[in-house]
Order: sequence, then C-alpha cells, then structure tokens
Amino acid sequence: MKEKRFWFGVIASVIWLGYLAHQIFALGLPNDLNARGDVFAGFFAPLAFLWLVLGYLQQGEELKQSTEALRLQAEELKNSVEQQSQLVEVSRRQLQQELDAHADEKVRRAELARPIFVLASASYTSGTEGGEYEFTVTNTGNTATNTLLEYESVEHGEHRVSLGHMPREKSRQFTVALKYDEPVVLTISYIDSTGAEGVASAEVSAKRTGPKYKDVFEKIM
Repeated sequence: MKEKRFWFGVIASVIWLGYLAHQIFALGLPNDLNARGDVFAGFFAPLAFLWLVLGYLQQGEELKQSTEALRLQAEELKNSVEQQSQLVEVSRRQLQQELDAHADEKVRRAELARPIFVLASASYTSGTEGGEYEFTVTNTGNTATNTLLEYESVEHGEHRVSLGHMPREKSRQFTVALKYDEPVVLTISYIDSTGAEGVASAEVSAKRTGPKYKDVFEKIM
C-alpha cells in the first residue's frame, strides 16, 4: 500500500509537471516577477497539497501499524505473565508436596522410632478399701532408654519406678496400691531410638474382681 501510494504520487507529479511545462512553452511566462511567482505558486500548490495528503495517509497507516504492533506486544506480555503465573503455581504446588512428603516421612520415622508400651495384669490382692496390683509392662515397639514410670494415688502419694533400658519385647514388673473406684494415671517418660523425649500414659483403677485398665499406653507427647 505504501509503495502504490508513492508511485501514484510520482506519476501524478510527473503528469502535473508535464502539464506545467506544456503551459509554459505554449503560453510563455509573464514578464513581471510577481506574476511569474503567482504562476509557479498556482502550479506547485496542488502538487504540494497532493504530497501533504499522501504523507498524512502514510503517517496514519504507520500509526495504525504501530498501534497493532503495540497491541500484539501487550498480548504477548499478558500471555507471558499468565505463563509465568502458571509456572509459579506449579512450583508452589511441587514445593508444598515436597514439604508434605517430608513432614509425612518425619512423622513415619518418629512412629517407627517410638516404643509401644503394653500393660498387663500379673496378680493382685484385695482388701476392704483397695488392694495391691502387680502389673507387667512390655515394650512392643522400638528401644526406649531412661524409662521412668510415675503415678500418684490419693492414699500413697507420688511414686516413681525406674524401668531403665527397655529394648523391644523387654518386660518390667511393678506394683501399684489402689483404692476402689479411684482411677490412677500411670505415666511413662522415655527417650526413643532417635534421642527424642516422649511420654505415654494409661489409666488403671481397682475393682474387687481385679484391676481395670487400658492395654496400651497412649502417647501424649
């Protein structure tokens, strides 16, 4: 379009200049300089106006092309920003999955490392208000060290029994004095195989027919 407009201007200019030359040779030029200036101004004004219009049209077309180029650049920039946002979201999800997997693995290792204490009744003697109950605690989980059993009863106060080093399947026996219908919480503190401290507890109570208790100590920290 630009080339066609240019050649149109050239051809029109050549024709107009040819017409100007023909008029000069046919009619001649006035002797007065002012009159000659008016002749040339009259002939060259349409030519100047033609190129002014062609230049204006050319600038409009170039402006339109520049606007379209800017629009395309803005569209590409928008698409690039959207792609970057998607990549950031994918990276964030991958990082979150890795963090979750790491946390799950940490929990799994902690569960594998901790001991599991199982309580069992060995024997008991009953009295009028309570009795003495002998229990066996067995570690069915991982090795525990510095194992300490603690409990507190209303009648006999606070008691501590050191269970020491308890590898897997190791059992220890201890005796608890209980009053009927007064539950006592047994607490075992320990250090697991990773060096982390832990605490587990189980509740026992005295009945005339024997003790009532939960078989497995529940981890509380």
